[in-house]
Amino acid sequence: MKRSESNVFALFLACGLAMGLGGGGILVRPAAAQTPVTSSFVYQGELRSGPSVVSHADLNFRLYDSPIGGNQIGPELGVDDVTLIRGRFSVTLDFGNNVFAGDERYLEIDVRSPAGGPGAFSTLFPRRS
Repeated sequence: MKRSESNVFALFLACGLAMGLGGGGILVRPAAAQTPVTSSFVYQGELRSGPSVVSHADLNFRLYDSPIGGNQIGPELGVDDVTLIRGRFSVTLDFGNNVFAGDERYLEIDVRSPAGGPGAFSTLFPRRS
C-alpha cells in the first residue's frame, strides 16, 4: 500500500514539474493590446492676479532644463483664446517624444490678455517643475 501511495505522489510530482518547466505554457494567455503612449499631456493652471478676471487669454509655453536661465528644450507652444474660468484653465501640450527622458524640466508660461489683443505677453514667474 505504501508503494502505490509513493508511486501516486511521484506521478503528481512529475506532472507538476512538467507543467512548471514548460508544459504550463499552454495556460498562458497573450497580453491584451496596449494603448500607445503619446507625448501629449494636459496641463491645468490658475492665474491668480491680473488677467484672471478676463474670460480668454493667449498662452505660450516653453520647457527649460533649469528653473532660472538654462536651455530651452523642444519647441515653443502657443495656445490662443484659452478659456479662463475664475482664472483656471486647461490645455493639451505636446513638446515631442524626446523632451522627457528622465531629467527635470521646468515650464515657463507667457500670458496675453485679452486674447488676440495688441498687448505684449507677460512671463509668469517662477517656472513650474
